[in-house]
Amino acid sequence: MDVNVVWGPPASGKTTFVNENRSGNSITFDFDMLMRTLSGLSPHEKNPNLVGYLLDIRGLIVERLKTEKRLDDAWIIVSWVDDNFRSLFNGIDAQYTLMETPQDVCLQRVDDNKDRHIAADEMKRVINEWFDKYNQHYRGGVMKTEKRAMPFEMRMETAEDSARVIGAGAVYNKRSQDLGGFFEIIREGAFKRSLESGRVIKSFVNHDPNQVLGTTESNPPLTITDDKRNMGYEVEIPDTSYGKDLRENLKRGNIKGSSFQFRTIEDNWYKDDKGETVREVISAELFEVGPVTDPAYLPTISELRTLKDSKDEFEAREAEIRQKEEEKEKARRRRMKEVEILQARR
Repeated sequence: MDVNVVWGPPASGKTTFVNENRSGNSITFDFDMLMRTLSGLSPHEKNPNLVGYLLDIRGLIVERLKTEKRLDDAWIIVSWVDDNFRSLFNGIDAQYTLMETPQDVCLQRVDDNKDRHIAADEMKRVINEWFDKYNQHYRGGVMKTEKRAMPFEMRMETAEDSARVIGAGAVYNKRSQDLGGFFEIIREGAFKRSLESGRVIKSFVNHDPNQVLGTTESNPPLTITDDKRNMGYEVEIPDTSYGKDLRENLKRGNIKGSSFQFRTIEDNWYKDDKGETVREVISAELFEVGPVTDPAYLPTISELRTLKDSKDEFEAREAEIRQKEEEKEKARRRRMKEVEILQARR
């Protein structure tokens, strides 16, 4: 069974997305719809006294999903995802989808939807707070642009009057080399929403914007493929001075791989069975992909600093959680000791 978590700000289209993708044999937890059903209030109004009930219901559903075998898919709609929320899904291979609807579009939808007018001001406040939190949490750190270069298979195909570069930009579910105290895995589907958004993607030689091979809007266009194994690309080499240089370098084997430029939208840090720190890139925006002379799966020094901050933050949270668990265990042992003493006195 597929378990899907769809998250994003109010009016970002979470419910619509779920309704368009869920099967006929599924279960959906939609906080707003359930609040409306249980409270009898108007759409998007909330009774804070019922929030605890709704969270309990969500917790029961998630727990049941761990052993569910009859349903085909499940959908959990939430506004925010953090480590505490993810911990609810321990033991479940959940897929996370962030609704990347711009802030101004969300706000305009509130004005346009008559059902939301009663709670419009409150919804706008929540939307603005959501984006403030999002920008601080993500764009202040892991949302910076990153580059990865990989020595994966690439080739040149020639015709009578043209030549094309065909290569793999990113390979999914493959663990990287050590990136400075942690390893990285780009998960299958990481670029799916970015590719579907219609964003213009470019192809440069060695990330040089002065050596443009093509874009997804050029003629002929840069073609991006995305499957379970990798994100691949194909682009025709232009009849320019650097294009001729690229052809010759490909023939001689001087160009050995591909590189891509991206910005992380959602990632996940964890410790694996060996105690090593791993970063999963779950969702990302793709900006550029193309051939490079010296591919090596390594971030730049500046990127490493940013990623180290995220790694340190993750490990600090892990240490805090361990400390709290140790304190709980000590308290439990003290209570057991007290019970034993009381029983001995009787």
